[in-house]
Amino acid sequence: MKKFSLLTLGLLALCTISTMAQSYQSKMERYGGLITEGRFLEACQLFTDTDSVSPFIKLHKQILAAIAQNQNRLAISLIDENLRYNWMAYGADVLYLSRELLNLCKAEGMHDKAASHVEWLKREYYLSQKAYYNDAEYNKSVEKLISSGEQRLRERNLLPPVHAIRKGKSQTIKFTAVPLLKTPIKVNDKSLEGLWMTATPYPMIITHQVAKQLGLVVGADSVAGFPVVYLDSIRIGSILFKNVPALVSKVATPIKGIDKHKLSKKEAKRIKEIYAEANKPKIGLPIIRQLETIAIDWKRQEISFPVDSLPNADVEEKMYFAYVDYPYLFMPITISKKTAIGKISTGDVVYIKMCDKFYKKHQFPSENWNKSMYVTTDGNAVSIPNLILKSPSLTINGRPIDTKEK
Repeated sequence: MKKFSLLTLGLLALCTISTMAQSYQSKMERYGGLITEGRFLEACQLFTDTDSVSPFIKLHKQILAAIAQNQNRLAISLIDENLRYNWMAYGADVLYLSRELLNLCKAEGMHDKAASHVEWLKREYYLSQKAYYNDAEYNKSVEKLISSGEQRLRERNLLPPVHAIRKGKSQTIKFTAVPLLKTPIKVNDKSLEGLWMTATPYPMIITHQVAKQLGLVVGADSVAGFPVVYLDSIRIGSILFKNVPALVSKVATPIKGIDKHKLSKKEAKRIKEIYAEANKPKIGLPIIRQLETIAIDWKRQEISFPVDSLPNADVEEKMYFAYVDYPYLFMPITISKKTAIGKISTGDVVYIKMCDKFYKKHQFPSENWNKSMYVTTDGNAVSIPNLILKSPSLTINGRPIDTKEK
């Protein structure tokens, strides 16, 4: 009987361990899913302080919480201090954490901290882990990380951080938003029209045509496969930026594509309009972030740069930045009673874009609408079908957006 009881207890213990393992696995999958969706605060709350989790999860929760509150420098300190003094606790996750530190340093313009970490990986960590693990494959992974880090540093030398300088009193500028948000700007004292693109990870992107117009010489320096030039100044309203790095992109003429696809006059006109828009300078997120405090009057189509404070807004919602390599502004929204994290992109011409996975998951009723026309980098014209949801509802910060406003 005693043996039978012990056997029963053993089976119960195994069942409990198995259930706990399944629960942990389920939580880990949910944790990864929330991070992928940019829902960092929810991910932080998934594991409690009493949960038995790895040192990596405990540290990663703190990192995500800091990032979600726009405290990137705190996240950098957490990673740096824990890896330097306790790297053995994190195993192969040191590679992941190091990449995150380099990404965050890039976002914050902390070039010296990134260089210091790469030097630590090269001079200390590589030799220590080599003796500790004696794993040839892992050695290669560390070497690859160090090589990648050094390449990032070389590119960072080509892309120094931009800083805003206020010139004079508060100033108001006009903008248009049909279909993209555009404002007058001055580049090297030349008046142009700039597109505000929150999804662009570089300070500014210009085309070869604009570079020629500004009298710039495109050299051999490049980042992400694009040549880099340096603008003496960019002025937006009362805000001035000096020595701004800009990537130079190629935009091919769509004439060949129009002839090849035998487009109608209406479609050809639309394609040419898109080509003209594509040739305008694109103001990226690094510059938009530096503007800090701006007021947008959508009815009057004005943007102002108040010196002290902003006027009261009808709708207030906290937006936050995701990792620098995924450059978007995020905000919680509800679509037809389904909660989601919305990406705020000033570079889109449609009311709202929904990924195919989210659309199919919630089975929103919809109907075919029209097609969006695009010009590819080689000048070809392509069209992508759009769907329109039937009677959708949208809520931002608890405020329903009326159908008439869509």
